[in-house]
Amino acid sequence: MNEIAIVDDRPERLIIPTDITFDEWWAFRENLRGWKDARKDADIRCAFQTMDWLFGGEEIFGNDADQGTAFVEDEMGWGPRTYAEYYRIWRRFQPDKRVDGLGITFYQAVMNVPGDNAIELLHLAERLDWTRDQLRVAAREATPEGLKAKPKVTKRELQQALESVIPRVTPVFKDGEGYYRIEEEDLLALAELVGVPALKLVIEQEELTIEQRELTI
Repeated sequence: MNEIAIVDDRPERLIIPTDITFDEWWAFRENLRGWKDARKDADIRCAFQTMDWLFGGEEIFGNDADQGTAFVEDEMGWGPRTYAEYYRIWRRFQPDKRVDGLGITFYQAVMNVPGDNAIELLHLAERLDWTRDQLRVAAREATPEGLKAKPKVTKRELQQALESVIPRVTPVFKDGEGYYRIEEEDLLALAELVGVPALKLVIEQEELTIEQRELTI
């Protein structure tokens, strides 16, 4: 089996042997995926651990930590605006408030979302594999201004939305009571159809059980 060779073991060059098979060529995509994932992890780790190191050190050592500021400016390329923005994120999202796998831009997207609602949206973005832009849309709806701007949903609009989502809602029975079980993705689709901010319908569980009478119009 021919291997795809990197010229002089330098990562900026790749030589594909002319007699390579399609399967061998296609299998190499896993290397690319691994490098992409490693780069994402490194970017997240570098940003957040630098913030924790610098700002945590400043709280502990005060002015003695000034050389840390010089380090992030010289070595990490932080300017005054980056310093101020990262400090704002660090103050609000301490390590125990962060969600695995999300980069700085996701936290920037929810900075204007009040209270713990921002954390709920971050968890939702991680579970549903949202892009940064998808999270920004949900975050705009979740701000007080966004909630006030939402028009009132009419009974007919809700009925139409339910008719669209209801085929994917599973009826279940427990202790003689009727329930519907609805996946979180479909619940969010329902929220979008009726124009209700997704945050209003977020539940931490992967599945949400709703009493039947609550879905009856």
